[in-house]
Amino acid sequence: MNRKAVSFESLVTCSIEYKRAREKNLPCVALESSVVAQGLPYRHNLEAIRNCEEVIRREGAVPVTMGVWEGKIVAGMSSEQIEHFARRPDKVRKVNVQNLASVIACPYHGATTVSATVHLAARLGIPIMATGGIGGVHLNMKEIMDVSSDLQALASYPVAVVSSGAKCVLDIPKTLEVMETLGVPVIGYRTDYFPLFYSNKNLYPLETSFSHSVDIVNYLRYYFSVFPESGVLIANSVPEKHSFDYGEINRIVQRLLQEAQKKSIKGKELTPYLLKNLAVATNGQSVLLNKELLVKNARLAASIAKGMV
Repeated sequence: MNRKAVSFESLVTCSIEYKRAREKNLPCVALESSVVAQGLPYRHNLEAIRNCEEVIRREGAVPVTMGVWEGKIVAGMSSEQIEHFARRPDKVRKVNVQNLASVIACPYHGATTVSATVHLAARLGIPIMATGGIGGVHLNMKEIMDVSSDLQALASYPVAVVSSGAKCVLDIPKTLEVMETLGVPVIGYRTDYFPLFYSNKNLYPLETSFSHSVDIVNYLRYYFSVFPESGVLIANSVPEKHSFDYGEINRIVQRLLQEAQKKSIKGKELTPYLLKNLAVATNGQSVLLNKELLVKNARLAASIAKGMV
């Protein structure tokens, strides 16, 4: 049996833009590709990732969209690769830290979730990532520990993740409890409460919040000095223009959960089912909000990245 290790560098293809950024020590922001392949419907997925990349560039940083292309890790996906992910999601594996190696080895195309993106960003030395909402503890968790690998990744890698909290289709109190148990700090940006992806309902107060990105940069410098092997969740409020009434969105989610239970939809299939049907139930408004908050989070991440260089 050949036990010779494969070098990480040999598995990675970097875009020209990202290579130049590394050479010049420019600020970079990691982006996931799962939002393209699994997170949003066609056209909206392309608009979302392109808008995120563009706003990061306008803010003076370099976007690095992560993915796996024919078994090769890609740091800075090309527009053609992103287009393929958007058009043919059935040909793209959803990649977390648990199955990343198998997708590389097989080899397959793979769209990275938060956990896989955080892992790759840490290996590449990118200290910040932007996403929409993180995964967490699934609703109605009973017999098994149905917890997203995003939470463990946050606790395991020195990357700050900017998000609008966790998706409201999750168990938010338990998600916050798990992060506390894992030692993951949750700090707010211009909000004293944990945002709920589709709503800014003031339900879960945060211990720490800042009003300026420079203060977050200062905090992260101290944090990574003390905890060089773990990350931080930065909670950015939901854009008020498109946010939902919490009671309304919660009623829709509960109804969809009941429908999913009748159809025996559970585990990793549950969240995509809920998000897809939430878009239908809200006449597409949830999709528009998702796109808006992705760009808002990308902008904040770029501002923080510039301060950290």
